Amino acid sequence: MKAMSESSLTSRPANERAALVASQGSLSYTEEANNDLPSPDPSTVTNQLQGEELDFTEESILSQFHEDAIRQADFGSYQWLAMVTIGLGLSADSIGIFSIPYLQPNIEVDLCSRPAEKGWICEITFLGMVVGSLIWGSLGDHMGRKCILISALSVNFLFNTIAAFMPTYKSFITARFCSAIGIGGIYPLAMIYISEFLPRSSRGKFMIWHLISWLLGGCYILLLAHIFLPKTGMDMIIESRQHVGAWRQFILLCGIPSIPAIIKLVFLAESPRYLLESGRDVEAMMVYQKIFQRNSKKGQYQLSEIELPGPTQSSNRSHSFISEISAARSCRNSFLQLFITPHLKVTILLLIFWFLTGFSYYGLTNWFPGKMQLTLLDDINKNAVNTSLAMYNATNFYVNLQNRHWSNSVFVDCHFSNILLTDVTFDNCTFERVAFTNITSIGAFFMKSSFVNSRFLDTDITRENFLESYLFNTSILSNRKFCKNSFSINIDLSILFQENGTRLIGNFAMVIITGLFIGQISRTRIIGIAMLLSSVGCLAMWILQTQIPVLMYNPVIMCGLIVAWSCANIAVIESYPTNLRSSGFCLMMFVCRSAGLLGVSVYHHFLSLTNSIMIFSTIAVLMTAAVSALKLPNTQTTLL
Repeated sequence: MKAMSESSLTSRPANERAALVASQGSLSYTEEANNDLPSPDPSTVTNQLQGEELDFTEESILSQFHEDAIRQADFGSYQWLAMVTIGLGLSADSIGIFSIPYLQPNIEVDLCSRPAEKGWICEITFLGMVVGSLIWGSLGDHMGRKCILISALSVNFLFNTIAAFMPTYKSFITARFCSAIGIGGIYPLAMIYISEFLPRSSRGKFMIWHLISWLLGGCYILLLAHIFLPKTGMDMIIESRQHVGAWRQFILLCGIPSIPAIIKLVFLAESPRYLLESGRDVEAMMVYQKIFQRNSKKGQYQLSEIELPGPTQSSNRSHSFISEISAARSCRNSFLQLFITPHLKVTILLLIFWFLTGFSYYGLTNWFPGKMQLTLLDDINKNAVNTSLAMYNATNFYVNLQNRHWSNSVFVDCHFSNILLTDVTFDNCTFERVAFTNITSIGAFFMKSSFVNSRFLDTDITRENFLESYLFNTSILSNRKFCKNSFSINIDLSILFQENGTRLIGNFAMVIITGLFIGQISRTRIIGIAMLLSSVGCLAMWILQTQIPVLMYNPVIMCGLIVAWSCANIAVIESYPTNLRSSGFCLMMFVCRSAGLLGVSVYHHFLSLTNSIMIFSTIAVLMTAAVSALKLPNTQTTLL
């Protein structure tokens, strides 16, 4: 194979024109050095290669060369190794998102968050991902897919580990925010990186199926949460008071997939398509040859350095460290180019689609378990024991009391000892010579009650538990110093296990099926149909009044959204040129996760309203997203 030095490749005259010479069964890329030869007109000169239309624009020449080079290198063990590695990275992304509802109640109890700080973990995680999307996006176009993906994974892993050892709620939130910044770049860069190693014929199928790795991250979280975390609000409070801190172990284990992903990425090659675009032709050629050698046990790679196309305008820049830093500082320019013709229309349509999809997907992901929790609370309230106008004289209470409510009752010479009071209220009650000893309370309150000659010894009851109550000659001694953050004892993580489990099963099935048809049906048509079906399916949500219908119907709606999401990933990658691909994808993730932050808040508010408002709002959002997707150009035959 004929070698060519990198200096000779980059020293060719800028006015030389690249020409494609099609031959039987193969392509060669040569340069005509005669300056007098007229340049071919891209609008009139076309060739046919296996049904593909070739033109002579700078971007298309590199795209056509890359496609031919990847196709000749074949699909094999190198791509499988890259897909496993990137799959671990995608798992790290999904772990950061799926872990939120499991971590939030445990940390709020153990680190004693204030009422105003409730929900901060979810909000700060999304905010970090939003910021990270902007930071990593343009860096991926200027400094390379591989190194920026490694950086994003490393930031996520480092601050995730730090968060596990934070002693206060605010310090944990700070570390979590920094970890989420890393998460913000993992998903788009991972998808772009693997796409540029796949030939056009199999790109759609394998990129769809690659989302199985993202779903496996959700399964990993379910398994860890089931093994390590307490399942109910009662267990969380007891564990916190025993200083066990199982959530810290849970967070450390969440970082495990990032370790092999980072290590394996170090030994994988940079994206050859990015190298071509950057003018690093010889490095790109070495990557193609490495892929061929790994995939083929015999034979010789057909392309050589002499067939490389000339440098493009985008590649006529130096590649010193200082120049890369300077390029990184001009990230704003990359995003601005997305809003200039010919990318303006596609960018606007994609922004509309991703905003509405993120709003509905993350919003419904929060609404379904919230709805199931409300139905559980309704059942608990129906089973509450209400006692009125009762008289207790010299009665000893030695059994835990839960969901009990006394009103207008009298307790004389009674003794509450060694018990747990959970969601217990005393309204307008009278206590005379009553002793409370070794009491642990969760949601226990005395309202408009009077205490005479009574005592509280070795309890966690404080003045905050007495609402408009009168205490005469009553002592409160040896108070335990426990967090009083109005935590709900009725939290049940088994609801999350069921909801996430059924949703993941449905998503697995739909991702596999979508991968089978992605080559026969255009991406935009699949996206539009999936969103329309999901919007129509929302009409049946009026019947969701109990846990079982909510649990069974959840996958129906969410499966349509995951199908549209997976196809939209490919549409974004194929809609932008190489030098804007990372910026474009990360911009969409910025909009999607910003909308997700808004959607979580809005759909949480929907829980307190009638189903009709939520249903019609969701239908309108999904149908608008479907219309915007159907207006996107078909990218089925696009070369990267």
